[in-house]
Amino acid sequence: MLTQILERERWSVIQAEDGVVALEQVAKHRPDLILLDLMMPRMNGYQFVTELHKHDDWRSIPIIVVTAKDMSTEERIALDGYVEKVLPKHALTQDSLLGEIQDLIAACVHAKQAAQNKPVV
Repeated sequence: MLTQILERERWSVIQAEDGVVALEQVAKHRPDLILLDLMMPRMNGYQFVTELHKHDDWRSIPIIVVTAKDMSTEERIALDGYVEKVLPKHALTQDSLLGEIQDLIAACVHAKQAAQNKPVV
């Protein structure tokens, strides 16, 4: 469903069936944004985030967790600092998902521009 929504809005989408394949895809083509489900086979979302952040070049890729899982406080804390947002699937509408993605990309572009225009001291 997410792929259809994003492609309708002319986003380029690459899917991965699990975390292992997702890491392979990131190595081939660095994405601008990752939509992550925590419940995946072979490598769950927590393991994926840990592996992703082992690579300096990939740490700046924004991650939005989209999950049906009821997360405990400990699980949310484990993702703190690694993901931009956690969105529960049951609360998502097409407009809310697109709004969240657009806001996140706008913030990332703004931060990148600010960093490039920052004077070197």
